[in-house]
Amino acid sequence: MQNVEFSRVIFGPLPYWICQLSYTTRGIIASTFANIAVTITVTKFMIIRIWKRVPIMDDNLLAFFLITWASLIAALSHLVKMYLPGRYTFNQVMG
Repeated sequence: MQNVEFSRVIFGPLPYWICQLSYTTRGIIASTFANIAVTITVTKFMIIRIWKRVPIMDDNLLAFFLITWASLIAALSHLVKMYLPGRYTFNQVMG
């Protein structure tokens, strides 16, 4: 997505849909990383502190579900933000 920012410097203002796509993609990526970090922290806490007697789980299956969940929630939240105007998404400045 940095190429979009770089092309704005060279070519000037870009069409609205390109800028919106750039902001939405950047927001989805940032939210996905934040969701994954929170989910991993909560899951580790639950396994270590609360579910002490739970047998060992398959880490690949757990990671698959966590990444899928985080990506889906991030994508849906930013797509809804794109269709329901209100506050602007990450890094969007009205000028």
